[in-house]
Amino acid sequence: MIDINFLRANPDKIRNSLKIKNYDLNTNLFKKIDSMRKKQQIDVEDLQSQKNKLSKEFGELKKNNQDTSQLSIKLEEIKMDLEGKEDLLNESLNDMNDFLLDIPNTPFQEVEPGNGEEDNKVIKTVGNISKRDSIDHLEITSDIDTESAAKLSGTRFSVLKDDVAKLHRALISFMLDVAEKNGYKERYVPYLANTKSLTGTGQLPKFEDDLFKVS
Repeated sequence: MIDINFLRANPDKIRNSLKIKNYDLNTNLFKKIDSMRKKQQIDVEDLQSQKNKLSKEFGELKKNNQDTSQLSIKLEEIKMDLEGKEDLLNESLNDMNDFLLDIPNTPFQEVEPGNGEEDNKVIKTVGNISKRDSIDHLEITSDIDTESAAKLSGTRFSVLKDDVAKLHRALISFMLDVAEKNGYKERYVPYLANTKSLTGTGQLPKFEDDLFKVS
């Protein structure tokens, strides 16, 4: 998620940068939500201050066995007003969070605009691509069984067989070994993740329709 303070300080700069990704950043909407959030934050803090002050006075009156009826009414009014203001503030915070989550990462300055893969520019190539065997890709995919996977789990899954299954396992081991040599630590994590984790990794909310969920 983009830093909100950076966006506040550079809305037009970020908007122009995101045009490379064909994303039109609505800076006016951002300013409107942020302004509303700021006003509601001030209202909530002001009411909280009044509530704390009156609660202290209420305690003093109670301690001295003095009448607290009028102060109780005033406190109840402030509490109700505060609850309403807090609801409005939470709505604005949610609106801002949704707005920020929709914004893609800003590209490097060297990135050139384009509408698809055909517009990509090759910056550098390393090594020579060589063909070491004559196995056709269709022959390789014959070891990827989607029909069995559909019976087991539904569509969009696959069962890897024989050499492809071995290759899959070997690639996992290779990746882990290389990562460990570069200072990473190996972890075995749960297959299920909560909403907060998926939001932090960028899967939500953009790819919500592509994810499987439990209820």
